[in-house]
Amino acid sequence: MEQQPYLMNKSNLQVNVECYYVIKIGIYEIKHTIRCLVPLIGAAAHLSDEYVNQHIQDIKTATVLFSEVYFLYPRAELTKKIYKIASESGVNTCLTLSSVNAVSDKFNDILAVLPYVDFLFGHEEEVEQFAKNLKLEGDLAQVMQQIAAYEKRVVVCTQGKKPTLIAKKNEVITVEVQLVDVSKIVGTNSAGDSFCGGFIAELLNGPDLIKCAKAGNYSASQTIQHEGSTIPKYVPEKSW
Repeated sequence: MEQQPYLMNKSNLQVNVECYYVIKIGIYEIKHTIRCLVPLIGAAAHLSDEYVNQHIQDIKTATVLFSEVYFLYPRAELTKKIYKIASESGVNTCLTLSSVNAVSDKFNDILAVLPYVDFLFGHEEEVEQFAKNLKLEGDLAQVMQQIAAYEKRVVVCTQGKKPTLIAKKNEVITVEVQLVDVSKIVGTNSAGDSFCGGFIAELLNGPDLIKCAKAGNYSASQTIQHEGSTIPKYVPEKSW
């Protein structure tokens, strides 16, 4: 477990990604193929007003802004400020619901940020909890449409091996998942974040939401086949 940060840094450098690790953000517990990630939410508290003010222009000129709900725990107002600036500057703003507990704990803060979110991501349990907090009625697809209509946005919901759902105000798109042989699955931690990464990477190529979902599913499918902080050494097989 202690070697994982070094493996991640080494893997990132091999693909020319330079990271700056300043604050410890979580702990991994690993036993055979079972992994459990315990995030240290307090790390988000180190996001300072001074740092944000120094990077206002970067926020305004970014292509995509992505964050987890965890930042709302210690710095809700500052996170809202960042999203507002980005949204008003035409940046594609993305927020992932992170966990069922986070959805309930920070429900009001999520609502405060929601008007500035273009893409809302979540696993089916997180989306269902959010809909429950909003007192919405209907099946998963129906409540997703209601959330999408709450303000302008696209709601993206993953369901493991079941189809990915993408909801806009007037439609729900279903995207099938390419299944991975169970024998090849190492663990599913970070699959959701990997999905978001793949989705957003394809979003940079254009607004085709089906292609975005397929890219997200591919990214997640690769993550669950690799242990810890490692990056595949082969070139992705783009099939979307």
